[in-house]
Amino acid sequence: YYAHLERAKLQDLVDPPADQGEAILLRWIDDSLYITTNRSLAEEYASRMITGFPEYNISCNHAKTLVNFDLEVGGLKCNKPNP
Repeated sequence: YYAHLERAKLQDLVDPPADQGEAILLRWIDDSLYITTNRSLAEEYASRMITGFPEYNISCNHAKTLVNFDLEVGGLKCNKPNP
């Protein structure tokens, strides 16, 4: 189910063109870790996941989403890890 979502809706972020840097998506059940060298890809991944995919009945809770940069999606601020 999640693997299908990744292939159908996130493939451009999981396997970006070479000129956009590198990225990897790690998933364990319904938790994911997206790592990339391109901030705009990270912002897009977070935005898509928080906005959600109604056809899959999947969205991420912005309050549980951690990013290492300032990010606001739909007026909601994502958390940064404590140092």
